Amino acid sequence: RAKTGLQQFMEIINTLSEMAGHASLQGLMKQAIESSGLKDYHASEKGEKGQARVENLEELVSALADYDVEEGVDPLAEFIAQAALDAGESQADAHEDSVQLMTLHSAK
Repeated sequence: RAKTGLQQFMEIINTLSEMAGHASLQGLMKQAIESSGLKDYHASEKGEKGQARVENLEELVSALADYDVEEGVDPLAEFIAQAALDAGESQADAHEDSVQLMTLHSAK
């Protein structure tokens, strides 16, 4: 069973590696989500939690479309940097009357 799982994982990685040279970041993420079974897994969950997770995955794929247009910029690095900034802003809003500290590493 573990061997089969590892083989499936390697097939996914190989497929994504082959796509990486020509596919968009959005296309790569969509392929990763579908081929891993992550979307199906969450869709099969009962209740609102599973549906919310499927919607989050769809939103992630949709958000990645904005990061495929600039030439010479690593779209994944740009997306992660923007996501980190957005997360920091939402945390800052929750603690409006406080001082926010960060390390030099997270300030890069």
